[in-house]
Amino acid sequence: MARQVWESQAFFNSKWLNKSTTAKTWQKEVDDKIAMAARDIQSIQAAAGQHASALTDHYLKTLCLEGVSEYRDQLTAISNVENAQIKAHSRDQRTGSKVLKISGNPEALIQAIEVLNLLNVSCEVLEDDMPQSMPELAVPDFDSFVSFDLEMSGTYGANNGDIPAEITEIGAVQVVNGEITDKFSMLVNPGRKILPHITRITGITNVMVADQPDVLIAIRKFADFVGNDILIGHNIKTSDLYYVDSAAQRAGVRIENPFFDTCCFARKLKDAQDWENIKLEYLAKQLGVQQSDAHRAWCDAEATAEIYFKIRTLQMQKRQSNETLQ
Repeated sequence: MARQVWESQAFFNSKWLNKSTTAKTWQKEVDDKIAMAARDIQSIQAAAGQHASALTDHYLKTLCLEGVSEYRDQLTAISNVENAQIKAHSRDQRTGSKVLKISGNPEALIQAIEVLNLLNVSCEVLEDDMPQSMPELAVPDFDSFVSFDLEMSGTYGANNGDIPAEITEIGAVQVVNGEITDKFSMLVNPGRKILPHITRITGITNVMVADQPDVLIAIRKFADFVGNDILIGHNIKTSDLYYVDSAAQRAGVRIENPFFDTCCFARKLKDAQDWENIKLEYLAKQLGVQQSDAHRAWCDAEATAEIYFKIRTLQMQKRQSNETLQ
């Protein structure tokens, strides 16, 4: 079967030979075609009954499910046995509908719909409740949000036999129309030892977190605090959001809020402001933002909120200066 898929005239795409097509691109397309074919063939074999072999052969010519149902109907029409069964029931053939709640990963749900279509069961998606990725905001045009920061346990890495890093503290501030209206600060038992050098940086010790709630409890409380607000943070796109999403999945909660990364925002102004780097602590000093306890989540979250407004002002000044020069 794999060889038939590979040798199908519909498998090869001539653009893969173009010099402009990278190996990464064509390799991904090959992988996607193989995965799609495997899923489609499973659907056919699950729903086609006695015609599974013929329908599979038909599918292999195009590697597309379009037209497979019609071909199955043609096969059914010329089958004397099935034709007699159809006539026997045609006088009292009634249709109806049932509302089903189907849960699964995206791949499984796609295949379920394909199987139903092959069985001549029409489907209409009335509600899509699949988890969504957190959309990134590129324009700092909002004054209300939740600024947050995480502290982590650190890890020596899987190659050294260590388990992944885990959250040890969550800190956040809620900002409404430019003013801090509420705060969230929670130490977390990470379920593993905190690395010594992390303790030296953050001041968070294994003793401090020993009797604290675990990560799943903490992330549920954080989700309640955040609600539907925009999330902002410094370098969260490549770090914090991964750990938030991982913990949320394990805790069975949905955190799908739009987010804004002040680190990405600051990078656009780095050269114009002649900054040495765009680390949070450095930016705070450059912009006159006080950090009473740097590297603690609640303090860094508060500093990030203030930095957001300060660099937004710098961006506006830069834009106005460019317009004046023009």
